[in-house]
Amino acid sequence: EVVSGMERQHAVEVKAVHEEVSRVGERCAELEAARSELSSDVVRARGDVTREKEKARAAEKRAADAEARAARAEQKHQGRTASSAEQVRQLEYTLKASDKSLRESEAKAGKVEKELRAELGRMKEEVKAVK
Repeated sequence: EVVSGMERQHAVEVKAVHEEVSRVGERCAELEAARSELSSDVVRARGDVTREKEKARAAEKRAADAEARAARAEQKHQGRTASSAEQVRQLEYTLKASDKSLRESEAKAGKVEKELRAELGRMKEEVKAVK
């Protein structure tokens, strides 16, 4: 009877251990499913991060390209402006030189005209003297 009681006690303990092992197994299965789901979430999140980084790099490249185009356009504009300003300065210089040359030519023409009138006057005097 003592042995029988011990066997029953042992059987109850074995049954309790089996039930505990079963509960632990179920909990392990739940945890494994959660780990698998989290692992999938991590993979998806890494993919999202990679895509966002690629988008950010592409946006940075577009911004740098736009900035470079703007800088080239500004340089081109400044070059044109500088070129136009230089052309204006050259034209102003040429105009001033032409104006000065014209005044000098007019002054010389005035002198020549005066000399011609004086000579014409002398010739008239000579003609009167010859008559």
